[in-house]
Amino acid sequence: MRWVMSLLLLGISLVVSSCNDAKTSFSGESQSPNGNFDMQSDLSPKCVEALAAVAKSSAAGLVTSGDRIQIGSTKVRLQARTEKEAKVDNPSGFLIGLAVDIFVNEVFQPLTYGVVGVGRDRDGALQNATREWAMYVGQALLPALGVRIGEEPQKIRDFLVYKGLVGIREASGTHATPLTKEQYKQLLEGMAPFIRGMEQSPGDLHSIALTILVKNGIADGECRLDGHASPELFKTIRSIAWSQNGSDYIYKQFFVFRRS
Repeated sequence: MRWVMSLLLLGISLVVSSCNDAKTSFSGESQSPNGNFDMQSDLSPKCVEALAAVAKSSAAGLVTSGDRIQIGSTKVRLQARTEKEAKVDNPSGFLIGLAVDIFVNEVFQPLTYGVVGVGRDRDGALQNATREWAMYVGQALLPALGVRIGEEPQKIRDFLVYKGLVGIREASGTHATPLTKEQYKQLLEGMAPFIRGMEQSPGDLHSIALTILVKNGIADGECRLDGHASPELFKTIRSIAWSQNGSDYIYKQFFVFRRS
């Protein structure tokens, strides 16, 4: 479990460095608010390919080209970058941070999300990071942009809620499961006041990212609202009964909110 926790802490520091400068006022903005990172020329197209793979055959009108993906009349551009890299003394051997900015019709959106890829070497870690980013983000982002995948969104106030895939990493010998319906209901109820705050923004797209570490029945981690760490949101979310029969685990999920 120690190396898994180390991996997650690297992931949290990645998201912090990626998103701390993200702007909530993004009208007409066509440049990423982040800089001073390693942007490989082929990395964004690889993220596009991974994102398109999530859609599979459900998006007949989806067209990809380089770092761009078009869904109907909506044009999406990805700007991916690598950040912290580390060789670690465990079977995986290499960790690398990946963060991806998202532009819709050339306007930066507060949907930046960071992950940590694990592999035997740098290329393997980067490939896994790309897939993991698409897995977590795609299930929420694509339907918010019109691709018919996943469940029907729920509505909270003026926003449709699109939930991403649940990611759970467990300690050896333990077993954790996704949230029950009652826990998920509590989760959405906890988000409601923060979703209400989104109504004051001119933007149509917003995000919440959860990274919860459960150890010895105690929840830690962080929650990010539109790319910014939100201690208030985390205080609400951690009140859910995260303990599962003594299991130690990490829970990750990404949500996209679209104004209805």
